[in-house]
Amino acid sequence: MTYERKLFSFCSKKNYKYGFIDNTGKIVVKSQFDSVRNFHEGRAAVKAGDKWGFVDEAGKFVIEQQFEHVRDFSDGLARVTIGGKCGYIDKAGTIVIELQFDYAGNFYDGLAAAGTSEWENGKWGYIDKTGKYVIEPQFYEVEPFFGGLALVTKNYGDFYIDKQGNIIVPHE
Repeated sequence: MTYERKLFSFCSKKNYKYGFIDNTGKIVVKSQFDSVRNFHEGRAAVKAGDKWGFVDEAGKFVIEQQFEHVRDFSDGLARVTIGGKCGYIDKAGTIVIELQFDYAGNFYDGLAAAGTSEWENGKWGYIDKTGKYVIEPQFYEVEPFFGGLALVTKNYGDFYIDKQGNIIVPHE
């Protein structure tokens, strides 16, 4: 799969705000945001003030600013945080996985790492797009799934697991 970026973020030296330019340097979205993330799946996370939202490639808000933290869209969903809890929205901004996790990552290969607070002996597991654990929390550290495998740490050992949570091969 080839990834081709259409728009690039830039910071204006005049007002220290961020916007987007195309690959010729033409300003496509004027500098108006305090922080931005690159476009993924047609949406870019932008922050103005203390809240994040998402804009389309014309700079129009498609998901209003309401989130404390966000991650990029991946596999059609973006992780968002409100009130210290993480959940997931779709490209319309609808919460499709309730805000219930202390920590959560992006979806890759249909699964996302999610877990509870490390202060409560928290562990990481993997959820599907309904928000249900398909691999129960049991890992100290996790990486996303790619090609059907993920690297995890359990009991001070690193292992690759498959999407059913089976240990495939130790990591050396």
